[in-house]
Amino acid sequence: EQALEALRRAAGLCFDQEHGLLLSAPIYLLAPAGLRIMRRRASRATLEIVAIASVYVLPILLPLLNTHGWRGGWSPAARFLTPIMPLLALPVLYVFVQRRARVLVLGLLALQASLDVLLWSQPMLQWSEGTGMAPFILAVGGERLAAALPSLARLGGLDAAIMTGMAALWILISWLLGRERSEAALNNS
Repeated sequence: EQALEALRRAAGLCFDQEHGLLLSAPIYLLAPAGLRIMRRRASRATLEIVAIASVYVLPILLPLLNTHGWRGGWSPAARFLTPIMPLLALPVLYVFVQRRARVLVLGLLALQASLDVLLWSQPMLQWSEGTGMAPFILAVGGERLAAALPSLARLGGLDAAIMTGMAALWILISWLLGRERSEAALNNS
């Protein structure tokens, strides 16, 4: 039961539309791929980032250590992850310099910039009240989009399936972007 709750919290921190990181800051989708790339070039720094982030995140995820949960109440998305965002930004830079990732990176940058403009111009859109629908999602795509995106406030089978699919896609993209290219491919780029 504790492990299931920790998994649920991890899914929420990443994919929940109200309090998760990746819908309000999709640029961080590149962090795992960046960590793989960074590991090959700066293994010690990568290990230090992973260690610091893990020590910070584990108490949020483990119900035994944190009985209050992972959401942070009425607050902006990913409130609890804010202190480690600079650590995750560094690996994202490693993805930016790869030619093969440029289209994806530019797309994510455009999406992130659009979200930033919206959220900086109307900051209260980032504050969610646990209704299961994020105000910024409602503003961008309406109730139909908000109903289609996952929410831990109304977690049902479909929400769990969507989060699982999002996680699988994220793992696949991270693996593809972070894999080592052959020497011949490196010389041609």
